[in-house]
Amino acid sequence: MEKDFPIPSIEWHFVHKRVRSPLYTSLFWEGLHFKENKRIPFDYSVKHVLYLGTQIAMDQESWDRIYSAVKEFTVRHPNALHELLHDNYEVNVRVEKFAKETRQQAFTPADIKETWNQYRSLMHEFGSYALLPLYLEGDLEQELKEAVKEKYSDNSEEIYQILTTPLKAGSAQQEELAMLRLAIAEKNGTLSGEDIHVYLEEFAWITNNSFIGKFLSADDVRARLAQLLANGDPEIKLQEYQAHLDEHVRAFTEIANSFNDNPRLRSSIDLLQESIYFRSWRTERFYRNAYFLQNLFSETAHVLGLANENDIFYFSVAEIIAALDNPSLLDSISFSERRDGYFCLASGGEAKIYSGEVFREAMARIRLEDTSVFKGNLKGQCAFKGKVRGVVSVVITKEDLSRVTENSILVSPSTTVDYVPALKKVIGIITEEGGVLSHASVISRELRIPCVIGTKIATQVLHNGDVVELDAEQGVITVLSKYA
Repeated sequence: MEKDFPIPSIEWHFVHKRVRSPLYTSLFWEGLHFKENKRIPFDYSVKHVLYLGTQIAMDQESWDRIYSAVKEFTVRHPNALHELLHDNYEVNVRVEKFAKETRQQAFTPADIKETWNQYRSLMHEFGSYALLPLYLEGDLEQELKEAVKEKYSDNSEEIYQILTTPLKAGSAQQEELAMLRLAIAEKNGTLSGEDIHVYLEEFAWITNNSFIGKFLSADDVRARLAQLLANGDPEIKLQEYQAHLDEHVRAFTEIANSFNDNPRLRSSIDLLQESIYFRSWRTERFYRNAYFLQNLFSETAHVLGLANENDIFYFSVAEIIAALDNPSLLDSISFSERRDGYFCLASGGEAKIYSGEVFREAMARIRLEDTSVFKGNLKGQCAFKGKVRGVVSVVITKEDLSRVTENSILVSPSTTVDYVPALKKVIGIITEEGGVLSHASVISRELRIPCVIGTKIATQVLHNGDVVELDAEQGVITVLSKYA
């Protein structure tokens, strides 16, 4: 490592892109950096984790080591990784209970520090599971594709999509069903304030990405209900939605059972199903638990004398705890610099946030992706088949979602659950992030929108107003005209 430049000169394994606050980043990555979870029977710790701008990477040596460990573990214990994911669900029960207990707490400064230490410890445990399915994603995809192609050669792509569309309803589906039920109650004159409260307890977080954003209110819910009721009968929509879900369960069960003569493959199908659900679930739990932690965040900002409560999200968790003992540490932190961009490096036993000149130097020196491969078209993986032409709408941050136009093709590093209202407007989806576990892969099949994932550099070479052809039969995006 060069003197005064904190990022080590090593081979990096690019993971994906995300827009996240320093607080979220430090909480999420610390769980991967420190091996504290004794339930995981192999070394899952990542030596170096880097969040640079929006790019997330880990050192290639750690990736290779953990990939080998996870693969060996699942070969020796076919159901064990599935069980570890369920362990993570149990950890979240404890995190949620803890978070809800802070809602009415009257904090002293000493209480706040202890609460943050408890939260940090829980997040270390929760985050330790975060990447486990990702190491096997490619292997599971390849194994299933080959088996499906051999057994169902005439319609293998359709069969593969059925097997990789989740049976468990994700947050987007759950929220849609809950909102339709509220609309039915409103239509019938039986909607109560308690009904809306129950909805908000479960879904108020859905517009709050990475701890920075606006939680839904009762007024937001009523506005959405008015829109739903103006666009048709919610009872008919609910019946159609449920019929679609039931048909998928029927089709999946029939196809999956056709592989019962191959216990190893059937186990892989079940693991892939759980992993697809888990991939979005574990990130969304961070957002949802933040809704219950608003009192802690607000009280901490008050104790630290922050003029803007949202500035709390521009600290790392370690900085928050340190500043509670020594508020003068705030003098060395420029929130405006961190809003302009930052990187977080977990290395050598701690996660540190850097911004300003050293961030700009890092952006100039570190290349995690190669845009030179672009020769007029892009290639990726087909997530949901189809072929469309349209105008590009690029989404980098959640603020860009409001500018997505009807019948456009959304281009983004990745999608998350708060993209769903915008996704219902578009005719195609292109993402840089790949893999059957990705949110875009799942949501495109749920909404039946042609989608190509894994392009790696789409947001860097496509721009708002470009006209493209999205061929999700071949996994190719062709630029037809550039926006002048």
